[in-house]
Amino acid sequence: MNKISIQRDRLALVLGTGGGALLTMIWMAWAGRVLGPAKSSDLYGGVFLIFAVYMVGHPLNGVTARFSALWHRQAEGAKSRQLHQGLMRWLVKAAVVFAMLFLLTGDWQRSVLNFDSYWALGWAQVAAWLVLVLSVSRGVLRGVGAFSSFAGTMVLEPALRLGCGVLLLWWLPEVSWAMAAYVFASLVTIVFARRQVDGVIEAADAAEIPREVYRFALPMLLMAMADAAYQNVDVLIAKRALQATQAGQFGAMATLTRALAVLVQPFALLVIPLLAGRQVRQNDRTLWKLTGVFLACATIPMAAFFVFAEPLLTGIFGDGYAGASQWLPWHALGSLACFVSLMLAQAFAAIGRFGFLWGYCGIALVMSVGLLWAGDDPLLLTQVGTWAKLACLVLTLATWLWTGNVHRAEAIEE
Repeated sequence: MNKISIQRDRLALVLGTGGGALLTMIWMAWAGRVLGPAKSSDLYGGVFLIFAVYMVGHPLNGVTARFSALWHRQAEGAKSRQLHQGLMRWLVKAAVVFAMLFLLTGDWQRSVLNFDSYWALGWAQVAAWLVLVLSVSRGVLRGVGAFSSFAGTMVLEPALRLGCGVLLLWWLPEVSWAMAAYVFASLVTIVFARRQVDGVIEAADAAEIPREVYRFALPMLLMAMADAAYQNVDVLIAKRALQATQAGQFGAMATLTRALAVLVQPFALLVIPLLAGRQVRQNDRTLWKLTGVFLACATIPMAAFFVFAEPLLTGIFGDGYAGASQWLPWHALGSLACFVSLMLAQAFAAIGRFGFLWGYCGIALVMSVGLLWAGDDPLLLTQVGTWAKLACLVLTLATWLWTGNVHRAEAIEE
């Protein structure tokens, strides 16, 4: 692959992931306006539940990306096909189990999570499973460097969700219809992504998933559970602890700060394919370059979150969301720290070093307990989450620097 092709694919990745995240923001803002703060609490609760399940299942994407990248360099594409098929079989079996659990405990889940709509919670769980299925195909495309195809899936899904969601909410403005749009969009995108995978990796007979994949997946699962806590637990706790209007405002505020994902996602997705199997010095240069560009791009939105908090919330979501303006700067700072930590965690995954997980997961656990303690105070909820994410960033950065020094010392000895 020549340099022009590489640059074209990476540009497609940046535009595709950024454009997809922007379409998601447009949809969330429009739906929040149509439903209002009280009704939208179920919408934001469902969406962040999808985010949480996706983050816990993120090892599916990370594992397929890492091993597809390694096997692609070794000209063993058939192994990527076998991994893809094996994970799909596992997901189908898991779907049957979780469907039965929801049928048996759906009312109890609705009560615990404080959802008004049974169907909104049900559609959210179906959509969460479909996103996991989609993440496997996306992981293969990402690993083999098919960034144009990967970017196509990142744009198609939110575009379909926006189009379908607008039609459904225009017809009947209920949260359950908004969540149904997630299911429709994911189903169509899964079909598209599967065809893209068929075009970039060779056919292969069915085979067991290699043991090395499981050894890599376990620490990735722990990392994903911590990531899910850092990015979603505060909204889910707010959904349960706050009144409906405040919970809707909190969800809108958290959705707005996730605009930083528009910036970080292209860079975070590049970390594993670019760092896997490379030398320490190359890893350092690549990681600092990606992180520096992200921080530079984040300067303007961060300034806006601090200076224009209320105009942003009311202008995007409506006057009913003005109450969240005092929480927005804190949450934005926490989100920035969280996303930088995420890039560092991806770098650790790329080199197969997971010792940092002791602190990474420990802080996530302490944060979750602290959020439960904060209870029905939305400002305190935001502050507890932000301080925990800043502590995570400091610890993860220090561990990366120490790990790099150890690697360099080992290289000198050899």
